[in-house]
Amino acid sequence: MDFSIIKAQQKSVFSLTLGICSIYAINGGVRGNFGIILGSIADASGISYADVSFVLAISQLVFGLLQPVFGIIAMKTSERVVLCTGVFLMIAGFLFTPFCKTVWALLIALGLFLPAGTAALSFGLLLSVVTPQLPLGKSSMVSGFLNASSGLGTTLLAPMLTGISAAFGLLGMMMFLGIPSLLLIPLVLWLCRRPESLVYASNISSTAQVNPLKMLKDTMKNRNYQFLMIGFFTCGFHMAILETHFFNQLTTFGIDRSTSAIIFSVYGVFTMIGSALSGVLCNHIRMKYVLGSIYVIRVVLAVFIIFMPKMLAVLMIFSIVLGLTSDSTVSPTSGLVLKNFGPVKLATLFGLLFLTHQIGCFFSAWFGGLIVENMGDYDFLWMIDIILCILATIVSFSVRED
Repeated sequence: MDFSIIKAQQKSVFSLTLGICSIYAINGGVRGNFGIILGSIADASGISYADVSFVLAISQLVFGLLQPVFGIIAMKTSERVVLCTGVFLMIAGFLFTPFCKTVWALLIALGLFLPAGTAALSFGLLLSVVTPQLPLGKSSMVSGFLNASSGLGTTLLAPMLTGISAAFGLLGMMMFLGIPSLLLIPLVLWLCRRPESLVYASNISSTAQVNPLKMLKDTMKNRNYQFLMIGFFTCGFHMAILETHFFNQLTTFGIDRSTSAIIFSVYGVFTMIGSALSGVLCNHIRMKYVLGSIYVIRVVLAVFIIFMPKMLAVLMIFSIVLGLTSDSTVSPTSGLVLKNFGPVKLATLFGLLFLTHQIGCFFSAWFGGLIVENMGDYDFLWMIDIILCILATIVSFSVRED
């Protein structure tokens, strides 16, 4: 065995992983800190808080809708074109935003340019770039670290953006995000180089014969993909409960806001750990078993939060387990798409799955408000989550994994 080749392969995996994680950390850090950006825009532009919130809501929809579109464009052109376009769109969103004084201008900069840029630099596209360059069996582990990097970016950027906003205002914050982002261009070009010495032939697929419309039509008829869509819709429904309602639910238990914030921060840290752990597990256990088991744990957690004693220690342990299972569905889901449909289709098909995830988020965020208004607590919302997670468990274990 040539250990120099093995060492070179390991170095290649590490550098590729670090490259895509750096890009996705910035992507996730921007999207995860919209709350900090929102207040600064409202203060600097004179646009009302409600109107800025509306623009950010539009940007979330654009982010979800454009991911499969950019996946198709990447198949027809190249990933290099799409990723470079994404960087420039993101920079345009950053640099134009401070000069927006009307809602329509803000819709273009923050509601279109910025989310379009982050959609072009999305999880599926970044993973599809490096997958053909990885040894077999490494893509799931890499996807786990890639997913975790989004949370890391959110955590690291939050105090930086808060401090820069206080010292230099909105313009300083956007310059801090925009100008250094130009450094992503050489990183993208390096990631997309694919030299023969680092490309693993068993992972390469040709894009020449891929017809996007036929691909989508055939995929939507595929039972495995239908199961994954049900699972990811459920995942979105579950995640919106946590991201939109969990903090407020903690306060209804009699926990003060500062302690609730600590509990929520612990949850955030363990989402990163869970993401990385899920990717590692997918290298050793069938992905459908990892995915199905995560939904089983979510069922138990949902039952637990309805009936558990609302004590601080119990809630802290609950938030840790909740975090471990939150973002951990991404690695097995993307891995199953990769196994069933190949790396060429990964960006488009995972982007479409992410759109169903966002639809689940929408219904959960909406229903949560209606349920609390009419029933006074979140129990019925968690009951819906239990039913959906049971369904997601069944379909996940039923996915065919060759």
